[in-house]
Amino acid sequence: MNNETVFHLNKNKCSGDGLCVNICPMNLLEFKEGEACPSIKKDKEKVCIKCGHCLSVCPHFAISIDGIDIENCPPIKSTDHVEFEKVVQLLRGRRSIRQYKDQPVEPKKITKLLDLASTAPTAGNSQQVGWLVIASKKDIHKLSSMTVDMLKDMVAKKHPMSQTYSLSDLIKAFDNGYDVVLREAPCLVIAHVPKNYPIGVIDCSIALTYLDLAAPSLGLGSCWAGFLMMAIPQWEPIQKYLNIPEGNVCCGAMMLGYPKYKYQRMPFRKKAKIIWK
Repeated sequence: MNNETVFHLNKNKCSGDGLCVNICPMNLLEFKEGEACPSIKKDKEKVCIKCGHCLSVCPHFAISIDGIDIENCPPIKSTDHVEFEKVVQLLRGRRSIRQYKDQPVEPKKITKLLDLASTAPTAGNSQQVGWLVIASKKDIHKLSSMTVDMLKDMVAKKHPMSQTYSLSDLIKAFDNGYDVVLREAPCLVIAHVPKNYPIGVIDCSIALTYLDLAAPSLGLGSCWAGFLMMAIPQWEPIQKYLNIPEGNVCCGAMMLGYPKYKYQRMPFRKKAKIIWK
């Protein structure tokens, strides 16, 4: 990714345990003959993706990476010992929130969630996911209205999805004052990436999942904005209204707000369908 030296090793701190050599996902480090400490292979600096794995695994704080400030790398607090039951509560207790309190979401909380979501894994540590936050109820309702315009067009053209998803009923509900698209959410978060980035949908989905799972820790709830996500790539009025940075495309959208109701139980779901080989 660059032609400069990015990997630095403090030999006075290095124990020569080789953890960094074993952990490097790009296989860039090695022990040269006669040397007790590892070094980056010749002409491999430009291949380093600055993932920070070597820095993270070293218990002796002997490694530094250009562009990664060690002060911004907090210690990991035994995440390998988190009780499974707590993970179950977090994941199975998560609900799609479609009814929100008439209460705006504080920008500080949104920023906190997006900072966390931006630490989600990306292909080759490319970190190309960008964010568009819409916190105006007027703008969100406008987006719902434009999405319904697209749904009306699909019904008029007898698109196969119009029957599958009962689009006529959804349109009727919206025309009667019930927002079936963005649920009158107080906040909408859209993830976008460069148009020519082939892994964009995956990276954005993982990042939004981070946000989705973290939201309840701040008293918030979220829901994937499926109809809007379907409309954005094919409905030009929405594209113009969003004005996503030139050269980028939307790869995910999520509603965010304070839940109007509190859930008490985790609903039943089918067991995993597993094929063992």
